[in-house]
Amino acid sequence: MAEKDECSRCGGLFGVDELTPIIGTYGLFALFCKDCFEKEQSERVRPE
Repeated sequence: MAEKDECSRCGGLFGVDELTPIIGTYGLFALFCKDCFEKEQSERVRPE
């Protein structure tokens, strides 16, 4: 059985290979699923 981990943003369970590790603000370590990672990236790069 494949190891599963929780997405830090949506709380869903995903296979380890489906999660992207992120070093966030204040050095906090987070795991984001693909959808949350893409949402986070698009929110961060929002033009002013």
